[in-house]
Amino acid sequence: FKSARTSSRIFFIFSALHLAASLLPFFCAKTFPFVFRIPSLFLPMGLYADGLSCYALLIESLVLFAAAWYNMDFVLRREEEPYQKKSPLYHASLIGFVGAMDLAILSDNLGMVWVFIELSTLLSALLIAHHGSAHSLEATWKYVFICSVGIAFAFAGIVFLLIATGGELNMSILEFDKSKLFAV
Repeated sequence: FKSARTSSRIFFIFSALHLAASLLPFFCAKTFPFVFRIPSLFLPMGLYADGLSCYALLIESLVLFAAAWYNMDFVLRREEEPYQKKSPLYHASLIGFVGAMDLAILSDNLGMVWVFIELSTLLSALLIAHHGSAHSLEATWKYVFICSVGIAFAFAGIVFLLIATGGELNMSILEFDKSKLFAV
């Protein structure tokens, strides 16, 4: 990325492709509800897409496309030199953030969901701090602290679930006895 305008255009093209890819399961599925199992080279458990995760990806894609549309005009209005130099890092962090969110939505393993949510937390901290002012750095540290507390509770919950299920964290394999949900 050489300039803010170029990185903004690349981000817009990425968001349009992301929207098209999130619409693909709705046109390719023969039945509803649909389930896709996507083998992955770097995730041993692969990716898992059902109806709910495809709708979550579609909503994420629509918000991303709207943000990228607004961002193209926003970049043109920001003439400050420090912003123009940091814009490529900002857009790269946004693309990484969206990728981490996608993997969290599509991961079948709850442990990997936790990892990708933590990754999205760290990448969004870069987005908060990209301006470089004292206020943005203070906001970044507060954000990381608050999110780390929540992530720690989520990790504890995953550990308890791991113990309760006998070591199984794949959501497609876990089945819950629904009769015990409202038992007193």
